Amino acid sequence: MKYFKNAEGMVYAYESDGSQDEYILPDLIPMSDSEVQAHLNPSPDDVTLETEWRTEEMAFIANNLLYIEDENDLATAPLVLRDWRNYRKAVMAWGINNPDYSHSRPFRPS
Repeated sequence: MKYFKNAEGMVYAYESDGSQDEYILPDLIPMSDSEVQAHLNPSPDDVTLETEWRTEEMAFIANNLLYIEDENDLATAPLVLRDWRNYRKAVMAWGINNPDYSHSRPFRPS
């Protein structure tokens, strides 16, 4: 494929055999190999990374809560459960709207 972009950065792709060359507008700019690779293999953005972190953390929390409920001493379980439930609430409320979000995520209970 041949890749081009317009002044706004919108990407256009055409067959490399030249069969679509008549459709390539004169204002389109050929993309470099590195631009094409970045377009085809975008790196995850901050929103994606934080969403993945939250999803993984919520699964970890759910497993810990089940373990605590099923396996722990009933005398200490309520305190431990409270800590993990508070942590779950903090993770659910977590978002990228927080300043410096990737460096100030909620901490797991110890």
